[in-house]
Amino acid sequence: HTAEKPYLCNTCVYSFSDGCRLTNHVSAHTVERPFLCNTCGNTVIQHSALYRHMDIHTGE
Repeated sequence: HTAEKPYLCNTCVYSFSDGCRLTNHVSAHTVERPFLCNTCGNTVIQHSALYRHMDIHTGE
């Protein structure tokens, strides 16, 4: 592992060691948030983020 993070976000100060992580991050800056929490109405950009969010409702 190296400390190099050559993939820079053009919108904020974050940088990443691989392009895939940058691609996932950039979607955080878009307005599209297609995954809806049916409990509280919160929306998120990734399905995996919805699963993590649901932990606040289940106490896990």
